Amino acid sequence: FLFFGSATQLADRIEPLLDATPRPAQLLFDFRHVHGIDSSAAQALGRLFKRLRQQGVAVAVSGLSADCGHALDGAGALEPGDLRFADIESAVEAWDDGLLAKEPPQPADLDALLQRAAGSAEAAPRLLARLEPLTLERGTTLFAQGDASDALYWVRSGSLSAHVRQGGQEVHVRSTRAGGAVGEMGLLRGLPRSATVRADEDSELLRLSLTAWTALQRDDPALAAALLRW
Repeated sequence: FLFFGSATQLADRIEPLLDATPRPAQLLFDFRHVHGIDSSAAQALGRLFKRLRQQGVAVAVSGLSADCGHALDGAGALEPGDLRFADIESAVEAWDDGLLAKEPPQPADLDALLQRAAGSAEAAPRLLARLEPLTLERGTTLFAQGDASDALYWVRSGSLSAHVRQGGQEVHVRSTRAGGAVGEMGLLRGLPRSATVRADEDSELLRLSLTAWTALQRDDPALAAALLRW
């Protein structure tokens, strides 16, 4: 149950985001674990949402029960332009779809991709020599949450999505398009996979295996250091 004190604490935690650069374009408030909202808390949330809108930050809510929705509507906290989603996954998918619609995925320029990762145009060919091309068909799982990290991947074309298990459900947390990478934290830091990654469409990847990474650290420490900084 959400009371006034909790609502004001939430507002205090969000306030610094309004001074951040860049400022968030949108904030999602998830109510899936909230079973009720008292009137003073609903009014406090209304003031918070109003301040966000005034600062150009769009307000979205998810997991809103009928009772919580009535409380917020009764306090005038939500406006017609505020987005309502059934759950977090639906919100993330909608945001990703919006981004993809504005900027359709294009094949990444290989030279630019490798130069960013390697730190220079001179080092890029040395990195390319250690990479393996990989093709994924739409719907194929690249790796699963909890797996040992045995490679990192750069996306040359297509799109991948990451999903995590939360409360017995799989939640979509992010999408990676051409020019991006997945699996880097697991490989470079020696951590297990934190999410399950699948191909949203037919995708072309470049793979740096654990074996290649280990050899790179031994044979080309400067390039390995550049990847760690990247």
